[in-house]
Amino acid sequence: MMCCSLVVILDKPITISAANRYIRRIRDSLPIDDWRTHDFRRSLSTGASELGVMPHVVEKMLGHELGGVLAVYNKHDWLKDQLEGYERYADKLDSYLK
Repeated sequence: MMCCSLVVILDKPITISAANRYIRRIRDSLPIDDWRTHDFRRSLSTGASELGVMPHVVEKMLGHELGGVLAVYNKHDWLKDQLEGYERYADKLDSYLK
């Protein structure tokens, strides 16, 4: 089992630059050769979908803009559903550590 001491509780938004530095620090501590941030994003997308999170919610979780008519007429952000999706995925990841 691996332990990572890079866990940080944030109480305000961080810049993209700061996020990239944090991700590099995490990546450097992992025993995985070619891991990139988009690998995590792909895993989140697939894993959340497997857990029943609706595709439009997953897209919002990834920070994507919705396309087509949905983007034109529906401006809802599904924040409650996003939170539930993140919690489901975090529980899934946590189960691997137990």
